[in-house]
Amino acid sequence: MQAASTATPDIGSRRKRIMRPPLLVIATLFLLILFLRHPAGILHANFWAEDGWFWYPDAYRLGLRCLIIPHTGYLQTLSRLGGLIAQGMPLLWAPTVFAVIALVVQASPALLLLSRRFDAAWPQYWSRLLFALVFIGLPDSFETFGNLTNSQWYLGIFACLIVLGAPPRGMAGRIGDSLVLIVSALSGPLCLMVAPIAFWVWWSDRGADRLLRFGLILGGACLQLLMIATTLEQARRPVMLGVSLINLAHILTEKLAYGLLLGSRAAKRLHQDAFWNGDFAACIIAAAVLAMLVLAWLRGGPLFRRFAAFGGLVFAAALVSPVVTGTPAWVILASPGAGDRYFLIPKLVLAAAFFSLASDRRLWLSRCGLIAGVALIAGIAGDFPYPHMRATDFDAKARAFAAAPPGTMMTFPVLPIPHEDMTLVKK
Repeated sequence: MQAASTATPDIGSRRKRIMRPPLLVIATLFLLILFLRHPAGILHANFWAEDGWFWYPDAYRLGLRCLIIPHTGYLQTLSRLGGLIAQGMPLLWAPTVFAVIALVVQASPALLLLSRRFDAAWPQYWSRLLFALVFIGLPDSFETFGNLTNSQWYLGIFACLIVLGAPPRGMAGRIGDSLVLIVSALSGPLCLMVAPIAFWVWWSDRGADRLLRFGLILGGACLQLLMIATTLEQARRPVMLGVSLINLAHILTEKLAYGLLLGSRAAKRLHQDAFWNGDFAACIIAAAVLAMLVLAWLRGGPLFRRFAAFGGLVFAAALVSPVVTGTPAWVILASPGAGDRYFLIPKLVLAAAFFSLASDRRLWLSRCGLIAGVALIAGIAGDFPYPHMRATDFDAKARAFAAAPPGTMMTFPVLPIPHEDMTLVKK
């Protein structure tokens, strides 16, 4: 991510416009890449976690009333809207509806980054395209793929990029921005991290569009804080965190360095190695990660710094209030596959740091960024195909449910946890 540069001549601008592929073509490419990473996630979709435990059954039983019910202390509007949309189709197709919505949300931030709204903040279009491809092929991101439960993370990134980009020119674009920001602010806690960034951007610009964005996000953040306050006792139970510098070093090493540069499969192998999973290696690698981030912050432009601040807030929140199975929480977070969703955005910040350093005028910094960027290819290649999930009998049960008389109670399998099923009573 880079700072704005001086204006280019008109001829150069026309040439760039001619060379730039249409967004529709790129959107098709991105969705195809996501599909190829896990075809079974679309062709043989299953409900994932809260998709089947809450979003679909709550919409089935309660209808529109489900929109005002908080979950884990927050409103979850996007996921509940997906559950309501799926009511218009047979149960057999509901997981596919969820997966398609999730993939569209997942691809949206990358497409926004490639729009002309980022021409000033990051003028090098082809560099942006390369980063967008990294975003689409991000290693160690299986937990957030193709399910509405974790789409809030991509929606949060989308909202942050709306805040960071130039305002749209037309009224339709402004309305679209406002709708995305409202839904994002009412879909989980990430609005609490976007709000300070929106204030920072407005304080630097003082434009009316910036103020509107900040106001929408702030309003949603206040509502979410109210939900937290009113459901605090039943929403979360205190957990033992296990706070220590060594545990923090292991989290930085496992989730950022190994997860991004090597991918989840290689990270699991290193986790079994006495040296690479040892305290000494963790401290050295964590120090290198922090050094890269600090250098990119000092040398990068406003776009990187604001996105990095957003990622830093997300990282801090993950350390303070993680939802994981087992304790101490920080030790669990440093394990492969545990809480990977929390580190999706910090991983993108580290990848953005590589891009920022690679474009630096100082040769040694540029080489560091390029080397790290090349190393990133290994992680993308190693993690490009997502792991296969266990087969279920959801389709057969959905067909049986469709033919069942009213009042029939049935259970349906939900991934990824066996025997944690969804229960429906036929209307």
